[in-house]
Amino acid sequence: WTYLAREYMFHGRTDDLVYAAEEAYAKNPWNAERAAAMRWAGEASDNLEMLRRATEVCPEEAENWHALAHYYYQHGDWDHCWIASERGIDCHPTTHYLRDESVLAWRLYDLLAIAHWNRGKWEDAVAWGAKALANNPDDQRLIRNLAFYKGKRDETPA
Repeated sequence: WTYLAREYMFHGRTDDLVYAAEEAYAKNPWNAERAAAMRWAGEASDNLEMLRRATEVCPEEAENWHALAHYYYQHGDWDHCWIASERGIDCHPTTHYLRDESVLAWRLYDLLAIAHWNRGKWEDAVAWGAKALANNPDDQRLIRNLAFYKGKRDETPA
């Protein structure tokens, strides 16, 4: 069911993906695959409950926390984006085929910087933005964001 869910995700068949993800969640004994199916379906259908279920069944994998943090980012919920990003950063890298190296390398740092900026935490935004950029130094958006955070920090009275 997990592989079928993955195929549906690749082909943009959201309704079929959600069905296959529910089946994978119910029938697959490996929590990493159960969570991945929930994560893919939650991302495709903008379904917070599915994303939460992914973190509940497999809280030790950063990819699940990244998907949840990204949901909160998309919905402008900066406090929850911050919390989910921090939970993901605390995870150890996974070693199986479902790993997305960019999540722990820079994506969670980027979301954490954005969340901090939106919460008025300029110094934290600079620190996390710098970490994101250090691990993805050619990304022009990260370069612009870090300059923006620094500018805001420097123009704000202490």
